Amino acid sequence: MTIRVLLIEDDPGHVRAFRAAFDRARREGFDVVLDSVISFGGYLRAADRGYDAYILDDMIADRCNAFEKIAPLLASQFPGAAILHNSGNADKDDILRQERRLNIKFARDAEGNAVACNKNPAIALEYIKDMLAEKGKRPRSLRPKARVSIAPPQPRRRNSIPPQ
Repeated sequence: MTIRVLLIEDDPGHVRAFRAAFDRARREGFDVVLDSVISFGGYLRAADRGYDAYILDDMIADRCNAFEKIAPLLASQFPGAAILHNSGNADKDDILRQERRLNIKFARDAEGNAVACNKNPAIALEYIKDMLAEKGKRPRSLRPKARVSIAPPQPRRRNSIPPQ
């Protein structure tokens, strides 16, 4: 099962870091695809694809606050999708205020705290792996390696044609 994630981030360095981490996870067997957009318009063009998780920076290109413009759309269009907070300066109280003000719910960890990636792709990947494990859909990286069956060698048949 492929997990599709949309990163909404306008800083090229952060996008590269997330891409590198997700590429490494894919090479390790985690079936995940990361797409990224830098603006509200980019999100609108990608919105109809539907993703399993969204990682949002607060301020993106065009001076758009993604939490105010995109997160409410996600909450109404894709209510089951995980929305991960990716602001570099997130604190719990600020996240709770944003949730109340915008009537949205950011993704939660096992203890019930909002997941704040703080520009760290490893946090996002770990959350996505945990999310799948909770749903009973273990990501490929957590599954045992596939076993390859090799048939035992067959005895050689003797040539039935007598030598001349």
